[in-house]
Amino acid sequence: HAPFVVHVPLGRVSFYDFTSLFVVPYGVSVVFLGLGAWVYWARRRMRAGRGYLFFCSALVGASAGCLDMNASHTLVRLWIAAVPATGVALAHLALVFPDEVTWVRRWTNVRYLVWLPCLAAIALAEWQLYNPANPWAYIGTWLDNYLLVSVSTVIFFGLLAWRMRASSSAAVRQQCRVILLGSLLAFA
Repeated sequence: HAPFVVHVPLGRVSFYDFTSLFVVPYGVSVVFLGLGAWVYWARRRMRAGRGYLFFCSALVGASAGCLDMNASHTLVRLWIAAVPATGVALAHLALVFPDEVTWVRRWTNVRYLVWLPCLAAIALAEWQLYNPANPWAYIGTWLDNYLLVSVSTVIFFGLLAWRMRASSSAAVRQQCRVILLGSLLAFA
């Protein structure tokens, strides 16, 4: 067999591509890494502080991997794990912040059950990434990961809204209100 050669012309990256693929994701990563470290430093003995640090760390992996996902694909396995971990870390955070949910306070290890779908999604996505029998199989697993992030986000905001209405603590209701308002403004 004769070698198959593909010539790829190199060009300058446009300002838009540089900004959307590098500046914004890395800027988000730096901000969230700083926020996570700051909250952990202030609240390292609390489950919410540790949970927020893990959420920020997973978000940094997913966000910083954006450039690699559009360029060399060197860190694709890390990115595959970071995406569902970000979502489930958010759902886990909802169970312990601003105050632990009643049943989590009663049975502390129950909060780890939200990680089972995440571990399954990561294992399946990693397994299907380079499946020689079906080279397009990874697409379905990535869609599953995005669905897991979406469901986790709904759980987070749903639990915050529920606590804002049902909590007997005025401080918890106020914290939920601030988070929901800030999130609404951020997504808008």
